[in-house]
Amino acid sequence: MGVKSFLITPTFLTMRLSTGAWISVILSTAVGVFAATGWLKWSELTSGLPFFQALQATLGRFLGTLVCALITISFLVAISFSMRLFAGGAVIGLLPDVPIEILLIVLIFASAYSAWTGLESLARASTFFFAPTLLSFIIIVVTSMRDLDLRNLLPFWGPGPVEVGLAGFQLVGLWGILPAFAALKTYIRREEELRTGVLTGLIAAGTTLTASVIALLLFFPYPSGTRLSHPMGILARSIYLGRYFQRLEALFIFTWFFPSAIQAGFTYFVILVFLAQMSGVNTYRPFLPAVSLATFAIAAMPVSVHKAAELLATYFFDSVGIAIISLGWVLYAVARLRRIKPPGAGGDQSTHEEELASTPS
Repeated sequence: MGVKSFLITPTFLTMRLSTGAWISVILSTAVGVFAATGWLKWSELTSGLPFFQALQATLGRFLGTLVCALITISFLVAISFSMRLFAGGAVIGLLPDVPIEILLIVLIFASAYSAWTGLESLARASTFFFAPTLLSFIIIVVTSMRDLDLRNLLPFWGPGPVEVGLAGFQLVGLWGILPAFAALKTYIRREEELRTGVLTGLIAAGTTLTASVIALLLFFPYPSGTRLSHPMGILARSIYLGRYFQRLEALFIFTWFFPSAIQAGFTYFVILVFLAQMSGVNTYRPFLPAVSLATFAIAAMPVSVHKAAELLATYFFDSVGIAIISLGWVLYAVARLRRIKPPGAGGDQSTHEEELASTPS
C-alpha cells in the first residue's frame, strides 16, 4: 500500500488540503487503525472459518453473500483504476512514446502472474522489494536537500484545523483495501499473528504516505506541486550523478513498478479467493483470465489519468472505501449479539452451528 505514496496520491491530497494534507494523513491512519481493529476482532471471533463462510455465519446466508459480492466488485473496480493511474504515471514520467494500453497490459500480466503463483510468492516478493522501495525514497530526499524549504509547510493547518480534522476522518477511505487481509486468516500459518501484521503494515504505509506528502510540500511550494502527476519522479530527475548516469528516475520508476504489481497481485488473489469461496470450488485459478479482462476493460474506461484519479477518489476513497473499512465493527457487534465465539471458547454456539450447517463447504 505504501508504494502509492510515490505516485499521484500526494498530489491529490495537497490539492484538497494544501499545507495541512500531511496532518490529515496522520489522523486518517489513526482512524484506520481503529477501524481495522474491528475487522481483526471479528476475525478472531470467527477464527478457523474462511471469509465467505464467516460472513454467512455472521449476517446470514443471503446478506453474507451479498456483502461478499459487493466487496469483491468494489475491490475489482478500485484496483482497475489504480492500475490505470500507475500506467499513466509511467507514461508521463518515463515512457511518453509508449501507448498507455501497452503498459496497462504489462502491469495486468505481472499482477495476474503473481496471483497465479500464490500467496507465498507474493509475500516473498513484497518482502524483497520493501528495501529498494524505501531506499529509493531516502536517496531522492537526501540528494535533493538543496531545494528543501521548511517555510513551504506554512500555514501549518492549511485551510484550517476544522477542515483538516474532518478530512482526516474522511480520508480513512484511503485504507479501504485493508479488510482484504481478513480474507487471508485461514491461509496463514499462525492466525493469531494477523493482528500484528495488519496493524504494523497500516502504520508503515501511513508513515510512508505522510513522509511523501511532506516531501512534496517541502520541495514544491503549494500550489505548484499540485500540477505534478509524479512528484517523486520529478525530484529523481533533478539528481545528477555524472554524465553516464543521469536517468536515475527511470531506475526508481521501475523499482516502484514491481511493488505496484505486487499490490495488484495481492488484490487479485483476494478477489479470486472470494469468487472461489462464493462458487464453492477449491481452486481460484480458472477465474483469473476473466478477472484480468475485466480489469483491463474497467481501467480503459476513463478518458485520462486525471479522470481515473477522480473516479477512484469519488468511487472508492470518499465513499465505498469508508463503508468497507468501517464494516468491521458492525460485523463484530453482530457476531457478539449472535454469540459467535472461536472454537474452544465455550458459550452458546447454536446460532453459529446452524449457520455453518447451511453454508457450502
